[in-house]
Amino acid sequence: MQGSLLIKGKFSGVIRCASHVSIDKSAWVESCTLAATTASVAGRFSGSIEVNGLAEFLDRSRVSASVKCQSLRISPSCSFDGHVAMPDIDLQDLRLNKPIQTAGRSSGD
Repeated sequence: MQGSLLIKGKFSGVIRCASHVSIDKSAWVESCTLAATTASVAGRFSGSIEVNGLAEFLDRSRVSASVKCQSLRISPSCSFDGHVAMPDIDLQDLRLNKPIQTAGRSSGD
């Protein structure tokens, strides 16, 4: 599908979108395979999500899914159960082996 897509109500099946997919807060999407550029879930979703960019799980959403994405944002009030894969992230970019720079007080304070 071309353009953005908003899902309301109940849905089950496959969603393929070349742009953004939004799952409305009143929607109940189950047993779904979702593929898009970006996606946001405000309602209920179960299945798998694969996006090229951001996957976002909004306030009070309920998500049970296998997620493959470039970046992920999960609201603290979201209920999430699943697995996340972020294959394009290079852990060396996170500089895990580098010391953390902190602002310290001098000993004369």
